Amino acid sequence: MTARWGALLRRHRIRAGFTQERLAEAAGVSIRTIRRWETGGRGQPHGPSVRRVVQTLDLTAGEGEQLLAMAADPVRAQRRTASPPRLRPVDFGSFVGRVAELGRLTADLTGARGRHIVVVHGPRGIGKTFLAWRWAAGHSARFPDGQLLADLRGFGTNAGAQAPSDVLYDFLLALGVAPGEIPGGIDERAALYRRVVAGKRLLVVLDNARDSNQVQPLLPANPAGAVLITSRHRLSGVAVGSGAESMALAPLPDSDARRILATSIGTRRAAGEGSGELLAFCGGQPLVLAAVAARAAARPELGLRELTEELRELTAASPASHDRTSGLAAVLGEYHPDVELMELGSGLLTQAHHLNEAGRPDDALSAITDAEAVYRQLDRQTPGFYRAGPLADCLMNKSLQLLDLGFAAEAVKASAEAVELRRPSDDDPGQRWAPTGGLLRMLVAGLENHAVLLCAVGRRSEALAALTEVVELRKRFVTAKQAGRTVSPRG
Repeated sequence: MTARWGALLRRHRIRAGFTQERLAEAAGVSIRTIRRWETGGRGQPHGPSVRRVVQTLDLTAGEGEQLLAMAADPVRAQRRTASPPRLRPVDFGSFVGRVAELGRLTADLTGARGRHIVVVHGPRGIGKTFLAWRWAAGHSARFPDGQLLADLRGFGTNAGAQAPSDVLYDFLLALGVAPGEIPGGIDERAALYRRVVAGKRLLVVLDNARDSNQVQPLLPANPAGAVLITSRHRLSGVAVGSGAESMALAPLPDSDARRILATSIGTRRAAGEGSGELLAFCGGQPLVLAAVAARAAARPELGLRELTEELRELTAASPASHDRTSGLAAVLGEYHPDVELMELGSGLLTQAHHLNEAGRPDDALSAITDAEAVYRQLDRQTPGFYRAGPLADCLMNKSLQLLDLGFAAEAVKASAEAVELRRPSDDDPGQRWAPTGGLLRMLVAGLENHAVLLCAVGRRSEALAALTEVVELRKRFVTAKQAGRTVSPRG
């Protein structure tokens, strides 16, 4: 085994967002094996184990072949000429608009003038990363010496920002430098990096940069290629020190925003009643629009005006409602410090779905339980904000999974807790139910699901009580709405 093979595995693992423990679990190998591989321990990697790791990391065909070849015959593999590094392919099926911005990037990054460095800046969710990847994918032929990508994680909360020294190490590996030839200090690494890329027609994409200091060591001294940077800030230091162009990314115009909505819910519904109000609420932010479109597609029976009212209620209860550029931003975690945990919980529930599809219900329950732990942590950090939505939904999924596995009592307990989490407290003015009734509908849906589960386990009298409460809540809601009053859970 060679240190080069282990270093390459480490780079692919980090890029894919795996810890050593998670990769070992997902690929079905021991954590000791992953650690031994990455540290260049003795012994030849076992072929089937390496193949499982390659599949888990979802590498491109070329990357997977390179890793397998180095594991099978490291000496011969190292003698091969390294292929130019390339960005992984991305599906841009939902990419809409930005024609003028793409054209300006082409002019600035490939034109005759300037340093060919551009900083695309704007608030989170405005589409900076998507724009950068779209442009890079469409212009790969202009950069025959390859493309380098680093997510600098400048605004992450759980995984800290990438140190420039670590990014330089990964870049040098990708460019064919052996691990033993990479110096330890950042200045020495930066100098070696600039020597290696000197004169190369190479595209460097630095995504999610925190500040100019994080970016400066990663800039070629005199790029023959181009550098594309994304950040929430203008990075004036890069403009002054390196002559970078600056591009502020604005919200999408209404026509493009409506096209994004139409890709998920159809042209007729996207142009129908309530669509203008919903689009105005989203503020032209692609991330928000995509999330709203997915929510609308999952609930075809819900009118777009009702959906907008529901989202307004959720946003009003957000702890970040004072600091947002669109109504739904805080609900999505746009300005909330726990967005990574929210994404982890969502990823675990998606994993559970696929495990069930693969005939592994026990593993699916384990993934749902992990997601529950994530949402409970979020609830402890921001009491009340996640209970009625993500945590309650997760517990309902858990109850159904437990029922399928034959744990009836545990299933009823999880379902009952999901219902209680959806009951707002009269003591908390931020949890009152407005006449539009979005939060009320969440409780009603939970009670209806709980009633179905109670019937399934033979507890029909309790199921009838739950359905009776549903009817009473609906009556109370109708009466309060007609009177123009706010309705609470107790009348």
